[in-house]
Amino acid sequence: MHAPERNYYMVRNSVALYRKPYAPLRWILNDAIWLAGVVLISCIVAPERLRRVGLALRGLWDGLRRVRGPLISRKNAES
Repeated sequence: MHAPERNYYMVRNSVALYRKPYAPLRWILNDAIWLAGVVLISCIVAPERLRRVGLALRGLWDGLRRVRGPLISRKNAES
């Protein structure tokens, strides 16, 4: 099972690719279904469920806002 941070990057980067003008709609739909399944399964089966859900939602939000670069947690940003 991937680390919880991997959910963030998978979702964020997928959303970024979906927004590209050259991304075919059929691929976007297939990938979005696959991604939703992977994230859902990992959030149900894997440990740290709430953290996984939170990071996946943050990945969605950051993908929509076109945020790039490494994930910086709020704890690290405050220090």
